[in-house]
Amino acid sequence: MQTVTLIEAFCNYTTIGCCFFIKLPQLRRLFKTREAAGLSFGGVIVEYVAHLIVFSYNYVQGYALSSYFEYALLIVQDFLLIFILLQATGRFGWRSFGGILLSVLLFIMLVNGIPHPSILSILINFVIPIGASSKLMFIFELLRTRNASNVSALTWAISAFTCVARVITNSLKLDSPLIVHSTVSLVLCTVMCLLTIKFQKEEAVSYKISPFAKKDK
Repeated sequence: MQTVTLIEAFCNYTTIGCCFFIKLPQLRRLFKTREAAGLSFGGVIVEYVAHLIVFSYNYVQGYALSSYFEYALLIVQDFLLIFILLQATGRFGWRSFGGILLSVLLFIMLVNGIPHPSILSILINFVIPIGASSKLMFIFELLRTRNASNVSALTWAISAFTCVARVITNSLKLDSPLIVHSTVSLVLCTVMCLLTIKFQKEEAVSYKISPFAKKDK
């Protein structure tokens, strides 16, 4: 029993530690390029919604804060990512600002059990398709553009690692919806990471070859 407790504590605190900076490589890359090619804005929005639901569900269920605190960190970093993407794509305006405020209001309502705590038990079952669709949107956008210059492979690698930790902790809690959610997220984060590395390598090779191609011309 003590071994299980130690494993759970290690997974919890390692995940939280990673999530303090999980999206910083992606934010840094966006600050540097000021471009959004290869990144799905819709994917970020859907991911933000999924994180809001998972945090609210865990909070209302009364789970230990250490078992889901990373979602609070992810929500803050998603918020920053949305803001930067809105600026980079020229979409920032009163409509987008109102949408952000509305999402914050809904979040406050959910964690306070408004209109009813049982709604979260229903919404958590939709987190699996919501979370999966957000990552599929990232994958399809990357496959469509084949441009990984604005995507951080490190962010996706850390995401995959934290999913492994959450598969373990959710298994110990015997919470089936969260186990499935973490497992699906693990697979999709791994695919996204590998695709990003693949396309970045192709871009690096293309960059090295292009000067010689120009000389031949």
